[in-house]
Amino acid sequence: MSSKNLLRFYYNEYQKALALYKENHREEADEACCELINDFRCPRLLQVQAYQLRSICTVDYWMSKAQLTRALELIASLDDDSDEHLGKAKAHTEYMMSHLESRWLAKWQKLGLPVPKEQDMADTVVEAESGDDESEDDGSESDSMGEDDSDLLEEQRKGLEGMSIAPKEHDQGSASTSAPEKDIPLPPTPPRTSPPFPSSSMDDDVEMEEGDL
Repeated sequence: MSSKNLLRFYYNEYQKALALYKENHREEADEACCELINDFRCPRLLQVQAYQLRSICTVDYWMSKAQLTRALELIASLDDDSDEHLGKAKAHTEYMMSHLESRWLAKWQKLGLPVPKEQDMADTVVEAESGDDESEDDGSESDSMGEDDSDLLEEQRKGLEGMSIAPKEHDQGSASTSAPEKDIPLPPTPPRTSPPFPSSSMDDDVEMEEGDL
């Protein structure tokens, strides 16, 4: 399979995972992300996005944090500080980590309880499980925050839509965003920071409709 077709295939697979999450099929979305992460042919920056999506497919704080940590480790393993796309991926992952930490701290401050340590396994979920009113309110707030994260991933999807995922005529069959040693990096775009890319660089057969998951 050519690099062009590989990139199209994995991009579409990520879109399917994101669509499952949007439809509230979080377990299926998580499984789809795992398949991308475990496939060595998948472009590394799409794997970073899969880690990001997995982090909001669960309400477990420690699992969410672990997924974002793995995303940062994968970015670091690519070891290219000069790559603009890698920088954007790192910045967005760090933002998601900060957002997760803020939600976690806000939950326990609202409940008036100390922030639990990692070994306190009964207190791992972002949404409190006790039956009092405070717990219900906190759960609603956490759901709202999860929607915010979903919106950020949608911004990333739009950024990917605008990228050239097909080769230009002079590229001789290689994707314009690829670097051989990096498995065709395809970046997540930080929310509301990246300029739109020209749509003319995309093949007609892979043009995505705006808003399509």
